Amino acid sequence: MAEQERNLRKDRDQLVAERNRLFHMFLENPLEIRLASEIKVIDDQVAEYNERIRAEDRNAGLHERKPPGFTKVSSRIERPLLQKANSR
Repeated sequence: MAEQERNLRKDRDQLVAERNRLFHMFLENPLEIRLASEIKVIDDQVAEYNERIRAEDRNAGLHERKPPGFTKVSSRIERPLLQKANSR
């Protein structure tokens, strides 16, 4: 499954690189509507890849993983801190 996710990410990254190349061409020639339509198609494909990657992450349980140094602060702690800060 990790191999499949790696392939999805690699394919998505290639699409993003192609999209960026076309976008720079479009910036130089804004009247090239063909470029705009190609960019739109690639944006849609990138969105599909992102959905598939998120689904793979959920299936693998990776959505539970937190970034290093991440700590969840409970709302009971946040409220008094916010009240104290607002009272100043």
